Amino acid sequence: MEVTVISGNREIVCSGSAIISHGDFLEFRIKNLRIRLSFGYHDEEGRAYYRPFVNSDDPRNTFLELRAFNFNNVALSTLTQPMILAEHDGRSISVSLVVTSVNRRNDAINNGVMIEDKLVSYTWYLDLPQVNQG
Repeated sequence: MEVTVISGNREIVCSGSAIISHGDFLEFRIKNLRIRLSFGYHDEEGRAYYRPFVNSDDPRNTFLELRAFNFNNVALSTLTQPMILAEHDGRSISVSLVVTSVNRRNDAINNGVMIEDKLVSYTWYLDLPQVNQG
């Protein structure tokens, strides 16, 4: 039996959680798109934010990277609304994310710098097709 899950005007195409080890990334493959979530820590202001960009160092290996900055020691961080990242057949693809820091520890290799893993909960949406009222 096929089940379609809808929230508002969006179809939920994928939802789940994953633990990302320090320094790793989480990659999603939706339709013909590759979208990678990674973490960085170099903003002087210390505020948490996301920055999407196309990673095209190798034309045969191009993907959209969603880099999350300054999510260190986060109790809970969430987007206020789904972030639109792509379009497929005229329908927007968007994501909602919740990030929590887990497994915080000293990194013995890097002079005891604090590192941590991330627990990421995600929901991917595809806008429902527009219905012509005619």
